[in-house]
Amino acid sequence: MNSVDQIIEDEFHHPYKPYTIQLEFMRALYNTIENKKIGIYESPTGTGKSLSLLCGSLTWLEKKGNLHIEIDEREEETNKSNSSKHAIPDWVIMQDQELQVNQAKSTHGYLEKRLNKIREKNRKEKLLQTTSFQHQKDFRKRAAPAVILDPSTTPTAKSSKTAQTIDDSLEEFLVSNDVSLHEENAESTLTFQNGYSSKVMDLLHRLVPEDEKLPIVQKIYFSSRTHSQLRQFVQEIQKLETSKISTPIRVVSLASRKNLCINPKVQKLSPTSAVNEKCIELQGSSEKCPYLKDDTRIWDFRDEVLAEVMDIEDMVVLGQKLHVCPYYGAREAVNSSQIVTLPYPLLLQESARNSLNLPLKDNICIIDEAHNIIDAICSMHSSSISYKQVCTAEFQLEHYFSRFNKRLNGINRMHVRQLIKVVGELKKFLEKNIKESSTNKVLLISSLFVSQSSDQVNLHHLIEYLSVSKLARKVDGYSKFLSNSKESVSKDVSHAYDFNTTEEKAKVEQEDKYTPVLMQLESFLSAIANPSPEGKLFYEVQDSSNAFLKYMLLDPSKHFQTLTDQCRSVTLAGGTMSPLDDFIELLFSESKNRIDEFSCGHIVPKENVLTLLLSKGPSQVPYEFSYQNRTKENLTRELGRTLVNFTSLIPDGVVAFFPSFSYLQFITKVWKDDGTLERLQKKKQVFIESKDQSENTLKLFDQYSESVESGHGGLLFCVIGGRLSEGINFSDRLGRAVIVVGMPFPNAHDIEWQTKVAYVEEKIQTKGRNPKQAAQTFYENTCLRAVNQSIGRAIRHRNDYACILLLDHRYNRPSIRSKLPGWLQEHLEVPSQFGNAIRQVSTFFRTKKQLKPPM
Repeated sequence: MNSVDQIIEDEFHHPYKPYTIQLEFMRALYNTIENKKIGIYESPTGTGKSLSLLCGSLTWLEKKGNLHIEIDEREEETNKSNSSKHAIPDWVIMQDQELQVNQAKSTHGYLEKRLNKIREKNRKEKLLQTTSFQHQKDFRKRAAPAVILDPSTTPTAKSSKTAQTIDDSLEEFLVSNDVSLHEENAESTLTFQNGYSSKVMDLLHRLVPEDEKLPIVQKIYFSSRTHSQLRQFVQEIQKLETSKISTPIRVVSLASRKNLCINPKVQKLSPTSAVNEKCIELQGSSEKCPYLKDDTRIWDFRDEVLAEVMDIEDMVVLGQKLHVCPYYGAREAVNSSQIVTLPYPLLLQESARNSLNLPLKDNICIIDEAHNIIDAICSMHSSSISYKQVCTAEFQLEHYFSRFNKRLNGINRMHVRQLIKVVGELKKFLEKNIKESSTNKVLLISSLFVSQSSDQVNLHHLIEYLSVSKLARKVDGYSKFLSNSKESVSKDVSHAYDFNTTEEKAKVEQEDKYTPVLMQLESFLSAIANPSPEGKLFYEVQDSSNAFLKYMLLDPSKHFQTLTDQCRSVTLAGGTMSPLDDFIELLFSESKNRIDEFSCGHIVPKENVLTLLLSKGPSQVPYEFSYQNRTKENLTRELGRTLVNFTSLIPDGVVAFFPSFSYLQFITKVWKDDGTLERLQKKKQVFIESKDQSENTLKLFDQYSESVESGHGGLLFCVIGGRLSEGINFSDRLGRAVIVVGMPFPNAHDIEWQTKVAYVEEKIQTKGRNPKQAAQTFYENTCLRAVNQSIGRAIRHRNDYACILLLDHRYNRPSIRSKLPGWLQEHLEVPSQFGNAIRQVSTFFRTKKQLKPPM
């Protein structure tokens, strides 16, 4: 620790004078990386977490990082051979290592010399910004992309509408007869599935000059949930004074096709899955994408990315300028970048890492906004399908097979028939359980397929076939063709399976508007064909006519272990990581001795936060919003009176979080009927989050913001765990108070939750500890993590101020209070009477009103 403490403030290259807690954060992170530890770091929003993560890790990389990561790999191989009988002399090993270092320095020097020329060119161009802006506009007009022809609209040799012409128009939906499945092609199949076709791989190798080998450097992987959060991190990098850093920072941002594609014919497609499929389709077609051809300047794109710190938008502009695909071009810059930013799925899924050739060994991994990392990993490896989706899949497959049967070769015909059998078995299973009014239950995968014919189907081969043949896209395209030809598939499905009400038709559409139903089926079959021992299969009822089969991963530790085993260090960071027990038990149970915990206080002054825990309302009705108690008439009225009282005192915006959408819906209906909602409307305009209109949530937030900023105030009803509880900042006037109603404990009767708890108990029992106590802790942690995230929406910077009200006496239990964020526990007060709470809130805002606002 002494050596770490000796690192002075300036050595961290922080662009501003860091706060004391930021300096402590950076030193702690440096120490975590130096000692190859696993870090769990909590730093409230507004404390400069992103800059602290960046400066702490980059300083270690500058001081201790390797010029060339391949040196370590060769050294390890040498050490292995050194332990054999015929050991290599020490002087030979030392000479070899010295040679490798010199080669690495030479390679770095060659690269930096080339990049410096680009940087100099860019500096000169920036002096001509005014003219270059117009030039760039003109260039974009000149560099119009090549027209991508749609096979369905390509003129045919004959203009008459003969039967042959119709068959030709359906050619694009026919599965290629060249499809072949071989064990030796498994790797290329996986690669194709995850983004690189073999043709593109060959092309990329041809494009890079043969005499050039770029250095593979030790790097920092920085991952977060959304592209916007990663964009903000890149902006933090751009703030650094790079002239003080010994080696210029090389950064590359990896992202999805949806964010990086510049082909207008592909980019305009709405769902992400459609963009991915069209891109892959173009790779294997004769027309090709105009941004990825044999004469593509992909290495120029790579060098430009390495020369300057660019975010996603910058790379898109560069791609348009050079006429190069940013999605594929960015990957060529990974090896020589010290910092790689990427969203969760690209880092946390092994198949995605393999497709991108992302090396983990001895690199540094930082995962920001990691409070939901357990759920994120489990979600990535879970899948579901409904009875109505199965019916739709069967209908589409049978129509497809009927149309193309005679044109399919033996292999294709066999696999399509097998798929129809499998779908038929799933349909029979679901129909039987729906008819018998079965309740939610855990299943054995073997129970899904009981007929002799389905037992003969090899699911692994069938899934490989679906991946290679792209049958799902072909069938979906043909189904849309029929629909556009007024042979509506959805109409036929509704008739065939008696979905004869408007509501039921709507439910079919709402299950997944964008992903083709056969892709959903393919995902589900992949999950049950390769089940993890930590996963379970469920049957869940939606209503009397629909049910789901769900495969759910319960324990993410095996999927996360690759990172902790191979990376030098892994750090989870977030504004509200508390409570930490679940991270330790479910992610790092085998690595507890490596864990470093760090939590810092808030930078806001104590007088800027008022946190009250209220046990009773104005009429002394106890606050206990448990599932059994919360719909009682006296409690709903008491809650209404409470909000009327507080909204009269609190200026600007007030955000109230409820435990569930169902409870919010119930409470607003009651208040509408008894006049409480009208009384609230007279105080502030009321805005209500809706689960059924999640796509309009941001529009609702904009309306709320406009009302507050215009001086009319606003009262926003949200749900803990909903879209407005994460990623939305209620800073300054938008969140002068956050009111948390009740506690969002999971439904104890839910079959999925019961199975999760049973798994936790089983895992803890094998270690000789109390399983019931562990289950209770898990129950409380799940609740409090969601609450803490909602609370964190309020205080967003040093000069912000807000009141936080917790309405439920259960927050006063020691086990619950201890799981609240440390900075909030310091401010927590428990008024003995409701009147005392009113006086405290009134005094708090009156004092703030008298103070001159900060400049």
